[in-house]
Amino acid sequence: MQELKRITREDLILGKNKITMVYFEELGGELPLKPLTDGQLAQIEIIQKSGIKIRGNPEKIEQAKARLKELNSKGVEEYGDLDMELDIQQITQSEYDANVLAVQYGLALEGPPLTDRDVKNMQPPGIVKKIAEEVYKLSTMNDRQVAELESFRTE
Repeated sequence: MQELKRITREDLILGKNKITMVYFEELGGELPLKPLTDGQLAQIEIIQKSGIKIRGNPEKIEQAKARLKELNSKGVEEYGDLDMELDIQQITQSEYDANVLAVQYGLALEGPPLTDRDVKNMQPPGIVKKIAEEVYKLSTMNDRQVAELESFRTE
């Protein structure tokens, strides 16, 4: 029987310093990326969920959150005793802002940290989203979770 590794305090805390070089064809080179911490990921998730308003029976809210990606984004949707209002413009902006923050946290470049303005001025267009997706993957988010983060943009 294989012995399981005992996780240490250092494993939990120092994992954020693990740098991975990731190649981006659009840039013609590699970028050093590091995973998000739990606190950083929580911050990003809060930003991503702005633009979604749920009103109604509080017991049903958790069920609605679990089924959120199944709801289409045509304005106001009803689910049981809940009314859901999805502000597509706000959701799209929130998703972009969350990706900008993920890139800020996840890029391990030398020198001063990038500002949100630096990240928003990156070229070519779409590279922020691609870098953010790689940061999410490094942060142990599985493919289903990454797809859920992108679901608002495609619906």
